[in-house]
Amino acid sequence: MSRIPVSSLPIGIDLSEAIDGFFYGNIIAAVLFGITIVQAWIYANSNTDKWPLRLLVAILVLLDFATTCLNAQILHHYLVSNFGNLMIATLVTK
Repeated sequence: MSRIPVSSLPIGIDLSEAIDGFFYGNIIAAVLFGITIVQAWIYANSNTDKWPLRLLVAILVLLDFATTCLNAQILHHYLVSNFGNLMIATLVTK
């Protein structure tokens, strides 16, 4: 395995200010989505509400799921797929 010496990496580029908040926010959102799933499961097994309210709850859970997936896709795009690509990474900070 070939390792790049530390001296050949560009110095002075710190993306943590731009990406840290989104990264930690996504972690918190994923944990809260897990709580939402538990609440939706309990609601689905023990509710006596009418169908419009059940449908509203299902739509909200699906929208939360879609938001969590799209946030994970954005993180994957910037932090995994384009790792080391400073042109894309610096566009995030501007």
